[in-house]
Amino acid sequence: DASVIFAAWLGENRLQYMANGLRVLEIGAGLGVVGLAAAKILPSAHVLMTDYDPSVLDVIETNIAANFAEKCMRPQTGTLDFRDFSPVSRAEATEALARGELPAGPLRKHVEAKQLQAFDLILASDVVYDSYHG
Repeated sequence: DASVIFAAWLGENRLQYMANGLRVLEIGAGLGVVGLAAAKILPSAHVLMTDYDPSVLDVIETNIAANFAEKCMRPQTGTLDFRDFSPVSRAEATEALARGELPAGPLRKHVEAKQLQAFDLILASDVVYDSYHG
């Protein structure tokens, strides 16, 4: 239910986010309700919808195809497991940042591959899931 409420909130507050070229990241997208709504409500936004489960990403791709014409700007999908925390210590991370480098860790490869860049808006709704919930 939170994703439906969040999508409605985005609709009601869309004027705050109408900048051209807005970069939007949705983490833990699930079925993609919030990301799909953001892409419809903010048609000039670049929306990246992420999840860690490949089968969930397949469902999101199906939902994108069902809701967006091929010739219009469509949301993109990508694998991102934000639960995968790096074993790097705080001291090592601080030292790397002081040298102007990214700390080692699982998200670094996404940044280096230009899959994760700066985002203007990060969306997350119902992001905690485990098989015992379903």
